Amino acid sequence: MKPWLALSVLLATTAFAQENWPKPSSASIAYNEYRNTSTTPTFGLSKVRALIKTLKYDQAGGMAVTSAQWNALTVAERFTYTMIHGEDENQNCDASPPIIDENLKIFAYTTPVFTNERGWSQRQLTYLANNRVAIVGLIRQIITSKHRIGANIKGTIQEINGWELVPDMITLYKRDRKDHDLLTTMMVLMNQDKFPEFLASSSWTKLYGPEANYQAYISANRANQDLIMQRGARYYAWKKQ
Repeated sequence: MKPWLALSVLLATTAFAQENWPKPSSASIAYNEYRNTSTTPTFGLSKVRALIKTLKYDQAGGMAVTSAQWNALTVAERFTYTMIHGEDENQNCDASPPIIDENLKIFAYTTPVFTNERGWSQRQLTYLANNRVAIVGLIRQIITSKHRIGANIKGTIQEINGWELVPDMITLYKRDRKDHDLLTTMMVLMNQDKFPEFLASSSWTKLYGPEANYQAYISANRANQDLIMQRGARYYAWKKQ
């Protein structure tokens, strides 16, 4: 089959599949947008945005500042840069069916840090790992000022294993019990650290066990919300020992 014909068949098949996907409710659609929203830090924001505007694609699809430009940024400015700009290009993924009743589910995993096919470079990952204490402090400032953290901040907490922020996330979640990905982030941390109580739970089996997949979820009912927060508090105390 000719390449262009194969592509036409693929696009037609994908379009047909999308037409036949179930339609989520307006509440589910709104929550999907809410989940995928990022938080823009304000630390040196004007300077960082101006810098990003000057970037050009390299042969691999990356867009990165030079070493000299990177070194000229403060720790806080690098944080802003890393939160709003992934230096690497990620591969395209096939379209996935919409999630039905997304607002009523607590997922095993949060949404991607970036929605524009970008990803963190090794330099950015190294920066996050080497400055985790400072980054925990910066995230705490964001929580205090904005009372919200987006997908990029939650992804950062998971990347740096920011268990110190569990009490902050519990307090934040209790404000309106809307952002269930705060609970997900706590469970990802518990799973990463192999918290014994969590690994022995039915929640772990359903979300991260041998039969689980990246779309796994549990109901976002009040009992599960409270259980995750209570378990998160015990995980925090366990980490502090």
